[in-house]
Amino acid sequence: MAACLLPMQAQISYINPVPQQVTTSKDGCFDVPAQWNLVSSAPEYVTAGLKGLVPVSAKADFKVVVGTRGDKSVKSYAKKIPAHAEGYYLHVDKKGIVVAGYDERGTLYGVKSLEAMIGGGQLEGCDIADYPDVAWRGVVEGFYGTPWSHEARMRQLDFYGMNKLNVYLYGPKDDPYHSVPRWREPYPEKEAAQLKQLVEEAHKNGVVFYWAIHPGQDIKWNTEDRDKLMHKFELMYQLGVRAFAVFFDDISGDKQAELLNYLDDHFVKAKKDVAPLVMCPTEYNRAWSSDKTGYLRTLGKKLNKSIEVMWTGNSVVHCIDKPSLEWINERIERKAYIWWNYPVSDFVRDHLLMGPVYGNGLDIAGDMSAFVSNPMERAEASKVALYSIADYTWNMEQYDSIQSWHRSLMNLLPRQGKQLKVFARHCSDLGQNGHGFRREESVEMMPVI
Repeated sequence: MAACLLPMQAQISYINPVPQQVTTSKDGCFDVPAQWNLVSSAPEYVTAGLKGLVPVSAKADFKVVVGTRGDKSVKSYAKKIPAHAEGYYLHVDKKGIVVAGYDERGTLYGVKSLEAMIGGGQLEGCDIADYPDVAWRGVVEGFYGTPWSHEARMRQLDFYGMNKLNVYLYGPKDDPYHSVPRWREPYPEKEAAQLKQLVEEAHKNGVVFYWAIHPGQDIKWNTEDRDKLMHKFELMYQLGVRAFAVFFDDISGDKQAELLNYLDDHFVKAKKDVAPLVMCPTEYNRAWSSDKTGYLRTLGKKLNKSIEVMWTGNSVVHCIDKPSLEWINERIERKAYIWWNYPVSDFVRDHLLMGPVYGNGLDIAGDMSAFVSNPMERAEASKVALYSIADYTWNMEQYDSIQSWHRSLMNLLPRQGKQLKVFARHCSDLGQNGHGFRREESVEMMPVI
């Protein structure tokens, strides 16, 4: 078994994102029991991972209780559960474990934290009260180039669940059934079956699967195309999709607002089990917007307030801070849904972007409705950044970009983490590029060079 060191170097340090509140106990670190008695009132998918870690036996003395606020099994712990969506309370001692979530996803996240702790080889006596700073945290597959494979997406969804990312927007530019020329048509049988499987895998990992459509290049502003868009949504709904996004470009704000409100009123709200509609506007960054056009203010005034508006910042590729959020939020009359274009590399395709994640404000959690990352077409390499983005969006004030980066490398390649660190520190910068976005790279070598 692994040796137990100081609290944040021990079993708790395997948990990502860094928890909000941690109290370690005198029990310290101890061996995982040979078997345990799992008592759960949660759905099967919530505890599935635990059953694969330790043999379950009703006769075992070591009891693991898993439940959600309101369940009898965790009633005595109700006051310790953070009163926050997706929050959870985790108690570990030598006699047993309690996982109590504020809601179902909170219970899942408590279990995921326990799984991560055990992944280090031992348990550690502790009390954890945890919850996210940002409501929606995740990934938008919106890059140009080769879309991720189905297998890569399945692995990504498992990774998101383990690291408490709760949203994935499917919007690969080169999917013809997402965009021109075939957005009006149903997916072929094979692709439809794969999307259905992705939706199911997302649910198992506490991830809301958003299917995005990009109809703006050839949509006709008439009833016929509006109804075809509604029909496409219905086809995706039948595949299990319960969250939708519309990506627009080069179209007037008035027409966008009218269409989106219709979709929101007659589809999203009518279904009653669909997540808030998300839209990406034509002017999705400050450099491309103008108060003279009135586009953003038109959206702010005319769009239903339940519709989320995506935003990349002061330019296409830019870090986010408080002044920039205040600027956009005032215009769209809601909190921006941040689309962060990092570590996407479709404009520097000869580079891997595997360095630390830094530059965004640590005081902006309350100024945004969501924060999603646009990754590289290289799915596995993107996990270095996505690990830290999960950490950043969950617990901003305690976020340490370098420590998070070190942990991400060890998480991805536990046996070769040090070697991966050497590689990644020399694969961090984008080089010269049209967006002027740069990262530090090969810092130790600069004096020698």
